[in-house]
Amino acid sequence: MSRFLYKYFSLPFEVRNIPESCEFVPISFHIDFTKYIEKIGQTGIVDERSIRLYCLDSNGKEFEQPFQFSPDIESRYPTKHLKAER
Repeated sequence: MSRFLYKYFSLPFEVRNIPESCEFVPISFHIDFTKYIEKIGQTGIVDERSIRLYCLDSNGKEFEQPFQFSPDIESRYPTKHLKAER
């Protein structure tokens, strides 16, 4: 299996009841990528640069859509202060 999951991995979701006259509609939802990666028996992290959003028209044709991805804030180890050498 390729180490590049983005070549075949996708998560479908559906947004409904948006008027056809709308061009840019903000939506927000949480995706736990770790859960989905584990579900397919893989490990690793998601390369944020590989994420794409597509819209399907009534004929099933894909159109890439603009989007903004904001990762969850992750806890970090406390910052260590370095002592200056003398």
